[in-house]
Amino acid sequence: MPRLGLLFFAIVVSHSHAQSSTDFNQLDWVVRDQLPLTRQAQLPSFCSGDYLPPSLSITQGKALHVQSDSADVKESLGATFLGNVQLQQVGQQVQADSAQYNQLSGEAQFSGDVL
Repeated sequence: MPRLGLLFFAIVVSHSHAQSSTDFNQLDWVVRDQLPLTRQAQLPSFCSGDYLPPSLSITQGKALHVQSDSADVKESLGATFLGNVQLQQVGQQVQADSAQYNQLSGEAQFSGDVL
């Protein structure tokens, strides 16, 4: 008899969850009209949008932690990180095989198995 109660609970939970609306903006979904024109051109005509990778914004004044197997830092230019790169800052994390940071532009590029 306990299994019947568990089954009923599972049906009620899944039914109520199915009826809840999902905010696709939280899933990095972007409607077609708001995508960059180059990305819109790549989509099939029947697609109404696409998922874009989230952007990582570095917060000034907050601790930024970077780990990698090796690093080549050029003080005024930036740095190159190779092997098991992990970047963390206040609830944000990026993992990749490699990363390049350009100090002049403030931009970083991650490549290879980026999570």
